[in-house]
Amino acid sequence: QKIVDGWPYNFASKRARDMGYAADAFTLNFERWRALLHPDDAATTIATVQAQLASGATFIVEFRYLRADGGWQWTQGRGKVVEWADGQPLRVVGTHTDIGARKAAEAALQAEHARLATVIGQVHGAMLLEDGDGRIVLANATFCTLFLPASTPAQLAGERSDDCLTAAGVTLPGGLAFIDRIAALRRAAQPLAGEEIVLAD
Repeated sequence: QKIVDGWPYNFASKRARDMGYAADAFTLNFERWRALLHPDDAATTIATVQAQLASGATFIVEFRYLRADGGWQWTQGRGKVVEWADGQPLRVVGTHTDIGARKAAEAALQAEHARLATVIGQVHGAMLLEDGDGRIVLANATFCTLFLPASTPAQLAGERSDDCLTAAGVTLPGGLAFIDRIAALRRAAQPLAGEEIVLAD
């Protein structure tokens, strides 16, 4: 991959063309490359590549690239300057990887997360869902009303549930004992139903 006027001018492997790019997709100057980027991705992609090429760092950037059939190909671009001349990049080596399947899975996961958030938000009882690392994935408004009235479900997302339980301890008699009880339930990994919790009021 050569650099002409500060931008890549290169030739693609057969695998790159197999990803659906047009035959001339990699015979590039800056304007040609930019024209093949999705309009929503172009500004961020260009700025990232410019900054990382200038610093000599390995660039990693994700963008949608125009396919030969007119569709958009989610691609991860990686590259690094391997030869300089007078402080300017002369030669860059890089790869394009098809990440379409990963992006589709991420979109499906986000959609499922949104559906789950809607369901939890409509439940009358207090609900909190945490991940395997003990961070809150979702909580609903009833949980906040009962235990953390100064917080919203959006504020709790991503926080450590132990920290939130500690803060919630002021609403419970023997707050630390409640936290210990939750920890014991986690360790046991057994379902529990029907246990009453008496709030401080």
